Order: sequence, then C-alpha cells, then structure tokens
Amino acid sequence: MLMIEIISGKYPNDFSWEIEPEGKLIDWFKSMVERQEFDHLLDPKIRKVPPLMELKKTILIALRCADADVEKRPTMEDVFRMFQPRGRLIINVRTYLFL
Repeated sequence: MLMIEIISGKYPNDFSWEIEPEGKLIDWFKSMVERQEFDHLLDPKIRKVPPLMELKKTILIALRCADADVEKRPTMEDVFRMFQPRGRLIINVRTYLFL
C-alpha cells in the first residue's frame, strides 16, 4: 500500500478525493491502471514523471504487493529482485518525488 500511496499521493483513509465514498484506494488505483489513465494516477506533486516502462513496472509490483490473496503477495526479497534489472529506479526515486 505504501507504494500505491507514494505513486498516487493519496491516503487509504482519506476519502475526500473519491467520487464514490464507499470506494477504496486500491479499487480506485486498479481502475486507473485498467483504463491506463496514468496521468490521473500520478501524484501531482511528482516533479518529473518517470519513464513509462519504469512507472508501469513499479505500478505492477505495487499491485502484486497489495493482492487480496495474501499467499500471492511477494516477499520483500522478491520485490527487491523485481527491481534488480532496473535497479536505478530504486536509487533515483528521489529524483521523481518531493522528499
């Protein structure tokens, strides 16, 4: 959920931004991904939009980590390995965010 919060700039317990008050952050996030509305998905505070392939990869990893089936969620070691081929994303995340 932390990755989803960072990408979207939204908090799971703040429903002021939602169209439907009974919705959840994860449901909203998934719907934006399904519709490929990445421009609505990103936190407007992100200064520099990361390359689309890296953004998609990060989004997919975040969704795997938030899988409703706990048994399907990757371990932190798995997540680290998923980022390895493009490890610069982990190193350069501060380039894209206001910290």
